[in-house]
Amino acid sequence: MKMNKTYLALAILPLTTSAMAYQAQIDAGYTYFDHDSLKVDYHGVFETEGTYYFKAVDTENKPLNEAAFLGHHNRVSAKYSFQHIKDDKLYINETVAQSKQELHGYSIGGEYYIDQLYFTGEVGRQHYKVESRSSSLNGSSHAKQRFDLTTYRALVGYTPIQNLLIAAGINAYKGEGFDENAFALKAKYVTPLDQNGQYLNLELDGSFGHDIDSITFGGDYYLTQRLSLGSAYTRDTNSTSKIHKDEYQLRGKYFINNNLSLGSILRFSDDEDKFNINGTYRF
Repeated sequence: MKMNKTYLALAILPLTTSAMAYQAQIDAGYTYFDHDSLKVDYHGVFETEGTYYFKAVDTENKPLNEAAFLGHHNRVSAKYSFQHIKDDKLYINETVAQSKQELHGYSIGGEYYIDQLYFTGEVGRQHYKVESRSSSLNGSSHAKQRFDLTTYRALVGYTPIQNLLIAAGINAYKGEGFDENAFALKAKYVTPLDQNGQYLNLELDGSFGHDIDSITFGGDYYLTQRLSLGSAYTRDTNSTSKIHKDEYQLRGKYFINNNLSLGSILRFSDDEDKFNINGTYRF
């Protein structure tokens, strides 16, 4: 009987160990845009990402959402996004105007740690399609336009102390007749607040180019290993037009179990609000 109990314990051990670790995950989310302008009838974005870690990520005694960062886990990922914008308008002269915009985005990237050194890179391709129609008593018109955009991001960083990352590099995009190369900056720090599993995450992400500058400050408070509440502030500035945009963000995420989470992000700005729901599945 004692021998049978030993075999049973050995059989259960891999199951309990795997419950605290994962090696791949799928993220998906949907964002609805509420524009103040009446020119837009519908604007939505669907995004999904698949990530593979070269070594299993141990989540024991860590915030589930920060386990990969705290363990310096190397990864590769692939993303896809679909954006759809539509509006239909009837003018006083009985002209009906319709326009539809679609954007398909694809990208691959990864992160790699060598001791205290950090490397990350991503390359993407975006396909835009714009279609417009108008009809009136005098006739009708139909126009189509397509163009592509290639994006690049590469940063090199260093972890001077435990759980702190500082990185810098380049953000770039190149399209038909225009391009932009921007200096990119990234910082992240995760620290425990007590012995009961409460943590604080602080983030900075900036991009400073010839025409457009963007900087984001954010933070998340982990009430438990599974639950986090956070906020962020983003400021975008166009150096040519001298126009700036401020966006405020509230966000939260809850892991139903070690493998499944649900989250939401609310973003508010002067000309539009964004409402996002998202989920993650790990295995």
